[in-house]
Parts: sequence; C-alpha cells; structure tokens
Amino acid sequence: MAENINGINNYYKYNNPELSKYDTDNDNQLSVFELENIQDENGLAILEEELLSSLQNNELTEEEKISALEDKLKSAKEELGLISSGINALKGFLGLGSNTKKCEKAIENYKSGKISYEEADKIISEFSSKHSGFVNLAANIATGVVAVLAVGSAVATGGLSLAAAAGIGAAAGALTKTGIKFADRATNKVKGDALDAKQIAKDAVTGAVDGAVSVATMGIGAGTVTAKTVATQGLKETIIKGAASGAKAGAISGAASGATDYTVEAALEKDVEFNTKDLLKQTAETALGGAIAGGAMGGIASGLQYHSVSNKINAQSNNVNTDIIDDTALTELTESAQTAEANKPVTFDTTPETAIPKNNPDDLNIAQKSASNASEKELPSEALENLNQKTKELSQTYNSKINEAKGQIEEEFGQMRSKVKITGRAKSENSIFSKLKNKYLNNNLDINSYEVCKNNIGDGFGTRIQIRSLDAAEAQEIIENGLKGYDISYNQFTDYINGNTASLDKATIETLDTLKEPIINTLKERQSQEVVDQLINSIQNHKITLTELNNYGDEFTSYFTPKQVQQIMDSFPDSQLTIVNKDFLENYNVTKYDENNRLIQTFKDGVIERYNPNTGEVIKTINTNTQKSVKNSGYPTSQMNITHTFQDNTTGFGELQIRGTQVNHLADSEHIIYDIYKGKITGDDLKYSDIVSVINKISKGSGFDEYNQFIADTYKHFRLEELGISSPIPQIQNYNIVDNLNQTLSQQELNLLDIDSLIEISKRK
Repeated sequence: MAENINGINNYYKYNNPELSKYDTDNDNQLSVFELENIQDENGLAILEEELLSSLQNNELTEEEKISALEDKLKSAKEELGLISSGINALKGFLGLGSNTKKCEKAIENYKSGKISYEEADKIISEFSSKHSGFVNLAANIATGVVAVLAVGSAVATGGLSLAAAAGIGAAAGALTKTGIKFADRATNKVKGDALDAKQIAKDAVTGAVDGAVSVATMGIGAGTVTAKTVATQGLKETIIKGAASGAKAGAISGAASGATDYTVEAALEKDVEFNTKDLLKQTAETALGGAIAGGAMGGIASGLQYHSVSNKINAQSNNVNTDIIDDTALTELTESAQTAEANKPVTFDTTPETAIPKNNPDDLNIAQKSASNASEKELPSEALENLNQKTKELSQTYNSKINEAKGQIEEEFGQMRSKVKITGRAKSENSIFSKLKNKYLNNNLDINSYEVCKNNIGDGFGTRIQIRSLDAAEAQEIIENGLKGYDISYNQFTDYINGNTASLDKATIETLDTLKEPIINTLKERQSQEVVDQLINSIQNHKITLTELNNYGDEFTSYFTPKQVQQIMDSFPDSQLTIVNKDFLENYNVTKYDENNRLIQTFKDGVIERYNPNTGEVIKTINTNTQKSVKNSGYPTSQMNITHTFQDNTTGFGELQIRGTQVNHLADSEHIIYDIYKGKITGDDLKYSDIVSVINKISKGSGFDEYNQFIADTYKHFRLEELGISSPIPQIQNYNIVDNLNQTLSQQELNLLDIDSLIEISKRK
C-alpha cells in the first residue's frame, strides 16, 4: 500500500498520539510507507500490519472508507503524466481496461451499496498499479519503433552491418525510453518525480537493451531487400512480407524487452521480489505489443529499403557504384543493370499508328518489331504545354460523361438474361497523352484544336458487357447433339479439344476435324446470340452507331461466329464499316447481282462495296481484315468502336467490349504487358518495376514466342471453360521461356509471369 491516504493517517494519529510529532504539515500527511520505518519502544514498525488488520475487521467508519477510496484515487491521478493521461483517456473512451472513469464508478457503486469496500479498493489498486505498466509498455513500443526507423534511415542512405545497426538501435532506444518516461513524470503532480536518478538510470539501461534487441530481431541491415527482390516482387508485396516477418520479430523483441524491464526492476529495487509468474505475465504483455508495432515497422523498413534499392538500380543502370550495396546485392544489381541496358523499355513514339492495332492488347512480337527502330523524341515545350492542356480537357469530358455513356449501353443491353455485368471507364490521362503524343510526332496532329484531338481518341468512353458462361450440362447436351450419328462419345470430343488424342484412332480424329467447328460455333452462339440480336436491333433503331467491329480470336476463342458477324454486317445501315474477323468472307468473295441482273455487290482487295441497283451509287463500304483478328498472345474479345450522342448534343467516340467473365480477368491483367511495350509502364513506376524487369529480360525471339504461346493457351483454357468444356489450365513451367542469354528464367521470375501473379499485379494500387 504505497499511497498517501489522509483518512488512514488520521485514524492512526487518533489511536497513536505519539505519532503526532511526525505530522508537521497538513499538506504532507504521514504515509504508511513512512510509518513502517518508525521504531519506538511500543514497536511502531508493526503499524502497517495493524492497519491491514483493522481494515479487514471493518474498524473504519463508512465516511473514512469513502474518504480513503477518494484519496487513493486522487493520489493515483496525481501520478498521471502527459502520456499516461492520454492512455487513460483513450482507455476511458473505448471502455477498455483500468481507467479513472471505472474507478470513479466503483466509488459510486460502493456508496450505493452495489459493491463492497474491498471490491472498490481492488479496482482502484489495479488502476494504480497498471497505469505505470501501460506507460512502460508504450515506451517499449516507441523505443523499438524509433530504433528500427533510425536504422532503416541509415540503411536507406548506404547500408549497415548488423553490429552497427544494433549499436544505433541501442543508442536510439536509450534516448527514446529515457525521454518518454521523463516527459511523463515531468508532467505529473508528484514533486521531484521527474529527476528520479534511479528511474532515469533504469530507463536508459532497459531502453538500450530494447533498442538493440528490436533491431536485431527485425533483421534490419544490408541486403534485406536486394535488387533481386525488386526484380521479382512489387512494393506492396514487399511491405506485406516485411510486415509479416516484422510482427514475428516484434513479438520476440517485445518479449525480450518485457523480460529485461522486469529483471532490471527486480535487481535495482529492494521492495520488488523476483517472481517467475510476474516475469512471464509481463513478457507476454510486451510480446503482444511488440507484434503489433513490429508489423508496422517491418512494413515501413521494407518499404524504405525497397525504395532505396530501386532508386539505385535506376540511377546505376549504366555505372554500378560498388560502395552502395553489399557483395551479394552488388552482383544482382550488376546483372540487373546489364539487363536494363540490353532491354531498355521500348517506346512507340515514332511507330506509325497503323502498326499498332487499336484499342486492344497488342501481339508482343509485333510490339517489339514495331519498336525496334524507334527512338525517343522530346516534345518542344510549347507542344508539351498544349498536349497537357488538351489531355486535361479531354479527361474532364470523359469523366463527366462516362456515366451517361454507360447508361446508354445499359438501356440497350441491361435486360438480357445472358448479361452478367456492364461496366464503364473513362480513358485515363496517361493513355490520352500517349495517344496524342504519338500522333503529333508521327502524323503532325493539330494539337491546338480540341475537336481534332477528340476525334483522334477512338476509345474515350470504354464500356464492357460481360456475358455468362454455359454450364457443363448445357454444353454437354449441345456436344452430344452434334455427335449424333457418329460413334464418338462426349469424352472423346473433349479429349480431342484439349489435345489429348493419344487414345483416338486416325478415323475418329479425321471425323472430329470436321465436326469441331460446327459444334464449337453452336456453343458460341448459345452463349452470345442474345447480345448479337440486341446489337443488331440497336443498330437498326439508330441507338448505337457502329464504325468498327473487331472480333478477336480464333475458331475456339472468338465470341462471334462467322454467321453472327455476317448477320451484323448485313443489318448495317448505309455507311462505312470496318470488320476485323477470321475466315468469314466465303459468302462475300463473289460479285453479286439482283434478280434484274443489276450489280449490287463487289469484293476486291478486302473491301466489300454495296451499290444502289438503280443508280450504281456505292451505299455501303465494308473494309475487312482477317490477318489482325488473331493475335499471337491469343487475346479474344468482340470489340466495337461506337459513337455516343449525349443529351447536350455533343458526340464522343467509345469502345464497347463483349467478353465472358473468365477471360475478363486475364485480359485486364495481360494489358499490363501491352502497356509495358507501349511505353505507358516503365521501371520508374515502383508498382510495376518487378514485372518490367522480368519482361525486359525475356528473349526477343524464342522467349517471347513461348510466352505468347503460354498466354494464348491460357486464353483458350478460359474460353473453353466459358463454353462449358472442362480444360486443364496451362502451367508456365512447361514453357521454355528464356532470357537474352538463352537461359531459362528462374522459377521465381516464371511465377511472376504466371496468370495468378498477373491478376494480383493488376490489382495493385
């Protein structure tokens, strides 16, 4: 009982008048701890024991008990400094643990008879003992935080050995804990508490140990995050992993700090007896606090190092400074720098626009070939200013009207049973600027004109309709109907489609070669016919103005069949249209006449022309292209360029995509690869620096051929799944993806290029 309790002292003076000589100041009442040192002929050293006995026997009056409780709480409050007051206020606000509000409530409950005196006294005693423990815990956490930050800052400026890091951590820890505890004592109402030399010494010793242990267990030092780390994982992933390991290390550090504090306290204080149970309790409490703080600091420290190493790689790609990183990381950095030099991010600034298929992820090989002879051109300052201005104006337009554009698509297609979701996006400023810059440099685009710039952005308003997949039972019924009359089972057909032909005889394979197209087309039409019918209806009712249809994909992966494309083309009004589709021109590769032998159609050099039979005037021109409909990367989507007319009578060009839900995940993710080669994503963007580094390592020949094949096979897998056919997902390790030295990429690098990884990378913020 270490409190200065006025009521108890009065009680003892009343029963022991010989003690009055020690009471010289009403403001300095004799405390029980002072009483225990008093010795006289009557044995006054036993007064404390008598006090306890008298309390247990309820020898105090009710008024004295209330006064004792109130004085005990007052004394405890006076020991609260700035930090402990803040902790107390937070605990009171949250209703957690021991706090002054709970103590005040306990006194009120005792007065009203809801609890006993002993229960109220226990609540106040717990608060009195625990508040100092919370301050110490907060100081321990802050000590570890500051120590790790101090070392993390040193790492960011040049690397450290573990011994040096621990030394810095010890110094930072001693200063931090001493300062925090001093600040708390200096702001309480206990006279002389701030300059307690013994307490300052204890804080310095335990703070030094806490700081050193925190740094050691966090593993902060040279080489924690290396160039290889930057090459194989992103900043977000690095921070998450750092936080996880930091939480584990923080728990260890916290436990060590708690044990240290308790041991030092027991060693330096005569009235503290070492107790194993108390040691374990304090160790567990600080371990929990250390885990929380360690997680935060682990993430921060990893982020600092990641940023530092990434900057070094960018700055030293042509001249590696051996003083900035340890030997292991230096080797990795050198290799990374050599790779970066050999594979600088390509740019399309001087590539003719026609060499880049519009509005879709490009074929990787085409992208590389197009960029191989390109050289960066700097924009004149005036042109740069104009481009920035037009980019901002267009971006504002797209963002302000995207909801209206999306609403138009929802109005036409929103009631379809096959519709899963309709989404919309306004073209980003980065994409707008890149497109305008290319056209300015290559085609002398008039960047002074807002209308000219607007007319050269074909996909300012992006909308997408995701359609449902067929279920397996629905698909099996269609397939079995297509196999009627043939001695071929459903399982044999699916094995054939998935390339498992070892168990099939030659005759069966030849038959399936003939049957696969009509069966697959029937499956496609079952999935997409509703959207085709609605598209035709919207075109004919002038709700949608279509200017180009790109039906990307092959016999397995495209969404529209040749029959459906012809339906769209035949329903198209009298104007111009471009069709990009594979193998649908058989019925149009002839000259056609009407019943009166008047010319109504010609086909030459990929252009279909329709004529007014009365005047011979060309009423419809359809440009066709079968070559660009299949990308080496396998990208499948039915993608249309359309014109939106808004309520204010302005128009804007948009892009409408139709695809399934499973392909949608990969297509959005694969677009990152396209953006890397388009120059929109570079190694300067820490969010993508890992994937940029690996992509730049891939061989421009066989390496990309294999990676293209992997992506194409994965698209086929997802399309077959959407069509209700079970298909094994391709495994990237089965593809021989090599770097520029014809070395197979590491498993870690391959994992980064895998589908799941691409999807996760696309979600980075």
